[in-house]
This record gives sequence, C-alpha cells and structure tokens, in this order.
Amino acid sequence: MDAPRPAFRRGCTQREISRRLGLSQMRVSRLLCRILADLRAELDPVPEPASLAG
Repeated sequence: MDAPRPAFRRGCTQREISRRLGLSQMRVSRLLCRILADLRAELDPVPEPASLAG
C-alpha cells in the first residue's frame, strides 16, 4: 500500500491519513506499525548465531 507514503512525508497525522484513505485511524495505526516493523527488519536483520556462521 503506497498511499500513506506521501502523507507520511508531509507529516500528516494518522487521523488525516485515515480521512484521506477512508480507513479508521486504528487501521492506519496498524498499517504504519507493520510498515515500520518491516523496514526495521530489512535495515537491521537479526545476526546469525556464531555457531552457525561457519
């Protein structure tokens, strides 16, 4: 879902994003939480344990 990106860059609140997309604020909150968790996982992957690094 690419729609929150421009609003996020402009500093819109979750309420403003929800109004623009026709979603509840709770749904926007959950979407943003998931998007941020995915980004964090990509940017800082869990390192392999030393015993498996070979």
